Amino acid sequence: MKIFSIANLACADVASKDSYERNLYGVQFEQDGATVGCNGKILLAVSPTNEERSQFPEEVCEPLEPPARGFMIPVDLVRKIQKNMSKVKKLHLMHLCMTRLRDIHRVGFTTVDEKGDPTTTGGFPRQDPFIQWRNVVHGVHKGCTLKVAVNRTDLVTLLRAMDTACPGKGDIAPLYVEVGEGGMVIRGQNFDTEQTAVGVITSLDTRGKWLPWSKWETGLFEKLRKKVPVKRKKAIRRR
Repeated sequence: MKIFSIANLACADVASKDSYERNLYGVQFEQDGATVGCNGKILLAVSPTNEERSQFPEEVCEPLEPPARGFMIPVDLVRKIQKNMSKVKKLHLMHLCMTRLRDIHRVGFTTVDEKGDPTTTGGFPRQDPFIQWRNVVHGVHKGCTLKVAVNRTDLVTLLRAMDTACPGKGDIAPLYVEVGEGGMVIRGQNFDTEQTAVGVITSLDTRGKWLPWSKWETGLFEKLRKKVPVKRKKAIRRR
């Protein structure tokens, strides 16, 4: 039984909106239960759910397991699934099950409402393979040298204010970020007025604690490290 949550569907927010980007136009549902969205500039991956904790009723549908390559589900189908999700914050209502349909070429997702009545939304997965997203995550992460914890709500508020003060042109809105132990400094420029803006967010006091790596994250990076080829120097034969 492959269970996903409302958190997994959030990957649609960063998925490509351009149907011509065939390898990015959708949310990737992995075999292990993780989901990924990417538009070529930003990427979000959400770990598998704890199926025992989900409390999702098993009898409401016939579960379907994703294949080894997973399923890339179109963004518009994910949006329909989100609309069917209950707004009540109860665990079983915050989850959904990948469902087998009569048409084997289609994939279904079943949600339940407060009365326990199921609703199944189905559609065709995209045939194009999703990008090698693990390599993207690993490639960026291995270059990270500094880390700092901040209050995400404050950061979003600051970014919105910066976007108002220094709106971008089209999809281009440069933001220059400097990170230190005390927090972050962000800078931007208003192209019309030629003004600049400086934003600061102080670091969050976590009392020396850092978010521990989940089992999924640890496995993700361990697998990537094992795939990195080791270059061996060829021995020089002396005559």
